Amino acid sequence: MLMNRTAIATLLLLVWPGGGQARVYKTQKQALSEIFLGGYERKTAFLTEDQVRVVEKQSRARLESKVITFYEGQNLDGSPAGLAFFDTHTVRTSKEVVFVWIESNGNVARTEILAFYEPEDYKVRQSWLNRLDGKDIEDELTVGRDLDGVTGATLTVRALAAAVRRSLALGRMLFGDD
Repeated sequence: MLMNRTAIATLLLLVWPGGGQARVYKTQKQALSEIFLGGYERKTAFLTEDQVRVVEKQSRARLESKVITFYEGQNLDGSPAGLAFFDTHTVRTSKEVVFVWIESNGNVARTEILAFYEPEDYKVRQSWLNRLDGKDIEDELTVGRDLDGVTGATLTVRALAAAVRRSLALGRMLFGDD
């Protein structure tokens, strides 16, 4: 009987919302389809050492690879809707996948957590992410200065800020503003 209770408890933890640690909230395709109503194209940029240094300096964050995959999207009328990045990084000991949409003007239009493999208690709410909307590469985006910290999610907030700064710096480079 004890074994049955343990099995039931384990099963409930795995299927009950918030019970397990690994959570995928949305796929890349779903995120892209929601914002790029006129379609999108997957592109790859191969950065030089100099470009990597510029991005790292502007973002104050390490770039993991010189090969950057991004998505260029269109509005329904075919006009450019901006660029989208999927930044995968480690928060504490596990990964997080963040979607960052940069409009053609270089501002953040949307930031969303697509997957979070840390405990749910360490995840920030979408309302906190919405505060990043309208920010650009000139904004400091530093926790404790122009970004509020979140009790119990300090490492998540720092990782998110770095992901957005990286995306903004890459967007500036890809839009040709640098």
